Amino acid sequence: MNVPEPNPPTHDDREWPGVAAIVVLFVVISWIGWATFFSIVLWCVIAAATVAAAICAIVAVNAEKDDEKQDALMLAGGGVVVAIVAWFLIPSSSTSKNGIDRASLKLAAHTVYGSWSEADLFGNQTQQWSGSAGVIKLKSGKLYLISNSHCLGLAELRQSDSWTDGVPDIVSYQLEVVFASGKRKPVLRFADQDGSLDLSMLEVDASGLTEGKDYVILPFSQSLALAEGDEVVAVGSPLGFQGTQTFGRISALREQQTPERHRLIQTDAAINPGNSGGPLFVRTGKDRYYWIGINTWKVIGADNLGFAIDARDAMATKYRWYSANAAGAAKAIRTLYR
Repeated sequence: MNVPEPNPPTHDDREWPGVAAIVVLFVVISWIGWATFFSIVLWCVIAAATVAAAICAIVAVNAEKDDEKQDALMLAGGGVVVAIVAWFLIPSSSTSKNGIDRASLKLAAHTVYGSWSEADLFGNQTQQWSGSAGVIKLKSGKLYLISNSHCLGLAELRQSDSWTDGVPDIVSYQLEVVFASGKRKPVLRFADQDGSLDLSMLEVDASGLTEGKDYVILPFSQSLALAEGDEVVAVGSPLGFQGTQTFGRISALREQQTPERHRLIQTDAAINPGNSGGPLFVRTGKDRYYWIGINTWKVIGADNLGFAIDARDAMATKYRWYSANAAGAAKAIRTLYR
């Protein structure tokens, strides 16, 4: 009796799972970026090698024969070596340690939008504003941006209840970052400088954002020497014009002793409302740009008199963190704006 053989799977039936897996893989990589994907793979290798080394070490301790113990120890040592090598292969969280090129300046500054509403006796007061910020760190799935304290809008909110008890009844408080790529992220937490410098930080969820595509991490060098006449560029969103770059030079480096010790970088690069909080870069001889300051203010009525707080002071100071909501704003005002 002849039993008919089953039809072999078609060409498409055999290859479809593999094609689907490849498509999914490329979608994931395009979303998180090659560097992040490579880091995830290496972390998995480190975890597997560490677990394997630990198991082999336990086997070696409990082995009765010398040859079994030696084999287990060699395998444990191999696992440790693999973990160490994988650790050193993990890409840095920043591709900007050696400065950024001219083309990357467009990804260096992002627009901060804020709004609040405060209940008064005769109705609610509201205010909206915008500023700039730059990314300084990626950590544990969060991006951290640096800006100015006045870009938080808290001083105006504190003064909004001058007609009653002087304590604002905050109905709502919101901050949002629009990245250079156009992607939007609500601010989860904000930090105000624990002192009198006009500095703040913002925290947003990093998911869906890729370094080199949506932002760059500001390249900071503690040892970079600055001098009058150095070429600089201010990047930000003056009057809402996102990605504006204005070029100039360092006019002076001014050491300040009050209200607390810090250095101001005076520049003739144009700084306008909305530039506040954006990065100031210096151009080096290798045509690389390094972050040196936070654009903060200009002299109204004068030409080419802009000032930025030195990035070294911004990185060295302490900050107090609050939730980016009405309760967090109220707590910040009670703590820092009395």
